[in-house]
Amino acid sequence: MKASSVALQTLLLPRVPILSSALKCGIKGITEPCLADTDPHYDESIGYAFKDQDAFWAALEGLYVIESATEYDAVTSEKITSWTPGLFPQDGYLGTYDRSNNKGFVNNTIVGSRFYNRQ
Repeated sequence: MKASSVALQTLLLPRVPILSSALKCGIKGITEPCLADTDPHYDESIGYAFKDQDAFWAALEGLYVIESATEYDAVTSEKITSWTPGLFPQDGYLGTYDRSNNKGFVNNTIVGSRFYNRQ
C-alpha cells in the first residue's frame, strides 16, 4: 500500500504545480535550504523596527529647530522679503512678512517601521 501511494504521488506531483509549489523550503532531501539559513543578509534576531536595525534611526529622532530658513522667489530667484497672505487684501491690512529669515521646527518620530516627519 505504501509503494502505491508513493507511485501515485510521483505521477501526480509533476502534473499538478499547485501541489508541488506548496512545499516549504528547508525540508532535508526534498527541497532546497531556506534563503534565511544561508544568506547573511537575513538575521532573525533583528526585528522590523527601524531602531532595531541601525543606530542612525534613534539618533535622527527628536525635535529640531531651523534657525534661518530662507525662501526664494521661483521666477526671479531673489529672497522673499515682503509677503502678504493670498486670502487677504494686498493693501497691507495685515502687514507684510519677511520670509528671508524664518525660524522653523521639525519633529521626527519613529514608531516601529514608520517614520513621521512633522514640519
